[in-house]
Amino acid sequence: MRYSIALACAMMGSPLAAQDLKVVTDFQVTHSLVSMVMGDDTAATLLLDQGGDPHSFQLRPSQAQALADADLVFWVGEELTPWMARALSGTETQADIVTLIEADGLHLQDFAHGHSHSHDDHGHSHDDDHGHSH
Repeated sequence: MRYSIALACAMMGSPLAAQDLKVVTDFQVTHSLVSMVMGDDTAATLLLDQGGDPHSFQLRPSQAQALADADLVFWVGEELTPWMARALSGTETQADIVTLIEADGLHLQDFAHGHSHSHDDHGHSHDDDHGHSH
């Protein structure tokens, strides 16, 4: 079941609810955002810590258990953290899963590969004598 970010954050709005929630995040950026919303009441479990390799990452048994016990999981999505998709499918979790890349109102920026900046006129000329007489 997928919740919107707003609904998931609203669930954490109550101090009692936030203290009881077991929250798991995929990597540092997501963890930082979730931690700012949660405040000091609850510590989210971070799976891929800084310096970890997302290409060869595998859950430790304690991380798999944290994921299985989670009430709420925040992750970017398979496009950025494909290992998390495998972890979620391989773990029997009853957590509500928030996939940030699927959030309503999110506008993804399309980055062109091999973009080059053209040096066309850009509306100016290089033959200006800047008020000097030659």
